[in-house]
Amino acid sequence: MRTTLLIGLLFGLTLSAVATGEPTVVPETTVTATRTPRDLSTLSGTAEVLDLEDTRLRDAWTLEEAVREMNGVDVVGHSRYGQEVRLNTRGVTSGYGTQRTLVLLDGRPVTDEYLGNVDLAQYPLFAMERVELVRGPASSLYGTNALGGVVNLIPRRGRETPLTEIFAEGGSFGTRRGGFAHGRMIGPVDVFVAGDAMDTDGYLNNGRGDDMDWQTFSGFVNVGYEEDLFGLRAILGTMTGEGTDEDFDRVLSRDMQDLSFVRRPEAGSPDETRVRLYRSGLDQTLRWFERPETDFRQSSIGAILSQSYRIHSAHLLTGGLEWRREDARVKEAAGPVDEAAAVWSGFLQDEIDATEDLRFVVGMRYDDRTGIDGEASFRAGANWLVADGTVLRAAVGKAFRAPTISDQYLPPTSYYGMTFAGNPDLDPETLFSAEAGVDQRISEWLSGSVTAFLSKFEDFWDFLPDDEGVFRPQNIARVRIFGVETLFDADLGEGLVAQAGYTFTSAKYVDFTGRPEVEGNRLDDNVRHRGSASLVWRHADGHAVRLSILASGNRTTDPENSGEGRLDGFYVVSLSGEARLTEWAVLFVNVENALNHGHRTRPEYREPPRAIFAGLRVSF
Repeated sequence: MRTTLLIGLLFGLTLSAVATGEPTVVPETTVTATRTPRDLSTLSGTAEVLDLEDTRLRDAWTLEEAVREMNGVDVVGHSRYGQEVRLNTRGVTSGYGTQRTLVLLDGRPVTDEYLGNVDLAQYPLFAMERVELVRGPASSLYGTNALGGVVNLIPRRGRETPLTEIFAEGGSFGTRRGGFAHGRMIGPVDVFVAGDAMDTDGYLNNGRGDDMDWQTFSGFVNVGYEEDLFGLRAILGTMTGEGTDEDFDRVLSRDMQDLSFVRRPEAGSPDETRVRLYRSGLDQTLRWFERPETDFRQSSIGAILSQSYRIHSAHLLTGGLEWRREDARVKEAAGPVDEAAAVWSGFLQDEIDATEDLRFVVGMRYDDRTGIDGEASFRAGANWLVADGTVLRAAVGKAFRAPTISDQYLPPTSYYGMTFAGNPDLDPETLFSAEAGVDQRISEWLSGSVTAFLSKFEDFWDFLPDDEGVFRPQNIARVRIFGVETLFDADLGEGLVAQAGYTFTSAKYVDFTGRPEVEGNRLDDNVRHRGSASLVWRHADGHAVRLSILASGNRTTDPENSGEGRLDGFYVVSLSGEARLTEWAVLFVNVENALNHGHRTRPEYREPPRAIFAGLRVSF
């Protein structure tokens, strides 16, 4: 009850600090929602954008730290310490890892080839210019996994003025981190390189009493040539990691390569042709304490061809073809897995500017994956500026998640006293969703938005034991999700900006084959009440302070909604700041969970207690 009351008070505490002053209006755009640049104010759905300055002030090392306070997002786990992390968006829980929220790097998927989840720590966040979050189903553009939403990482590029950055940071739990970045133009070529290393003892111990530690190194290169009619870009990334978990030591190595080409018929034209080739690879070994080690050798290769073409002043068509092949060679304790899957996709979207104030978007996509029936997705939406400062939005869509190689072919594997195995007859999950909302500029300094959404899951995967007691994923459940998101922004003047958001989400099992006793229960991992508020002050000399509060209601962690699986609500207060010492040196400090409020988002792990980090960033 105290947590629920705290969530309700977040708005008042944040917005009561109103001061006078002229607002600073900076137009924000996204390329994720439509694959073409769009102002956030013209979208039929909702999106948020964090730039490099935002992520730095939050002292966000990894992706989930950047999006943790975003509206409609529930984060489980903490990848800073090498843990598995789940991103749940709009009540769409992720299952194992982040599986029902799609994560992209510059528009290409970064999904694991075997398990289908995402390692949110594989790219150094300080090498990203922007983080874009688009809420709601997006399979009509991006295919599988884009059910609850899409997160897109936009990399930094070299600029005309050369810039070199070096930083070092240390703090709680024996944590140390350092890195560098350099960007510049060499003639017509922009170059950006970055690398960092991190070592932490972690804040947990496993059952043997060992530190659940984690050490990583990552490198990132972005090189491009851009002119009015032509562009060529190559992105390379690598990551190595090593650490101790509850039941094993883990060693991994990731690599990625990306080559893209763009051509335009004339300067400034929205018409463009894009061709992208990409590859990813993973080598990982789990050295179990009590059983033989597990080896993962995975790779994917893909190609994307897209074309945007304005056929009329009111119509911008974007269409394309995609192909992706995934290979997984895994040595499980129960036997090897050596499987491959390929998917062919085609998509078409029309952005329609019916009038200066009324816009529509309609799109559809078809995906054909090896051994699975083809899946069609769609999305349609409208954005109407009904009056100065008032925008109405509405959208409907269908999205899906296709089975991964592990979902289909996992050999019998023991986990927490139960045996799990794949199901080669598993069908895709599908999600139908509708939303409507309003964006309102309330005054010169205050704006807000309210969005209601309703989603229905069909063929939802869950586990039932077979005659031998082996749990296999099956299309056995239907789930209904209803929610409301509210967000308010206030420019209070004198460099002071406040934001407050609240999300209510109700997700329930409607049908559950073989287990009628759970029908009507809350969905596993459902959090009904969630709110956040932040107050940011920036000084003209480069100093900044950020105070934030994140409050979450209770959650269930099993379909039975048992007392053992219920986790209490919690709140987390964090404080961060930057002090510009000289023109080229910045001291930064971050206090996470400042009030040291104990809480859990998974039964087996508690979240970090109070942690203090400090560092120095030098730029020249």
